[in-house]
Amino acid sequence: MATREDLENFVSRVTRPEDFGDYWTGVLEGLAEIPLEPQETPAPIRSNADVHVSQVSYHSLGGLEIACWYCVPTGGDGPFPAILHFPGYKGEPGIRRDWGSKGVITLTVAVRGKLRSNSQFDPGYPGLLTHGIEDRDTYSYKGLISDCVRGVDFLLSRPEVDPERIYACGSSQGGGLTLITAALRPEIKGGVSGYPFLCCYAEAMQMLRSYPYDELNCYARAYPSRVSQMLETLRYFDAVNFAGWI
Repeated sequence: MATREDLENFVSRVTRPEDFGDYWTGVLEGLAEIPLEPQETPAPIRSNADVHVSQVSYHSLGGLEIACWYCVPTGGDGPFPAILHFPGYKGEPGIRRDWGSKGVITLTVAVRGKLRSNSQFDPGYPGLLTHGIEDRDTYSYKGLISDCVRGVDFLLSRPEVDPERIYACGSSQGGGLTLITAALRPEIKGGVSGYPFLCCYAEAMQMLRSYPYDELNCYARAYPSRVSQMLETLRYFDAVNFAGWI
């Protein structure tokens, strides 16, 4: 367990694999070949005088359908700025009417495993952080990151969105996903990342004994022969390794 002094003096390390850029370029190219096929269903019971709310969906990695709440201001002159809002590890994405009432479009993404996006993928909690971790191409977060990237594609397909004013935000897991998505998609012009999760996995395993990071320690105790491969996989999904691209 880390002491307060350990935490205050901690400095993150970039551990980017040599083929990191090529790998993520390939992921993005593969996603671009998947038809987005967006769908929108108005939600009048969730709307108000200032904000029109819809449930939307689009297709992501593996053909999974990803659900979102989409809030659009009813007044003012568009196109409007837009914010992608990414969920935490355990929390469910909410409906951001508060931002809509201020003239900002919001898309809150229910990444795979969340309610409304879990019919084909639902590893549970705990479980998500280590699902498929034996290989970078089967790891759960390849899918979650892809779901966030596709949210950018959805916003760019909408005439009411100003493509020069797309932003991202989130806290904890959402904070990590904000950093990673902003690194992969230069169309995101700014972001707010609150106490980001998905960072410094190897160090977190040593310093912390709380979930979700401790899920990695539980996995290591159960499968000691797989620890080396687990840590290698995580290097491709560490937000610190993406930060230099933002």
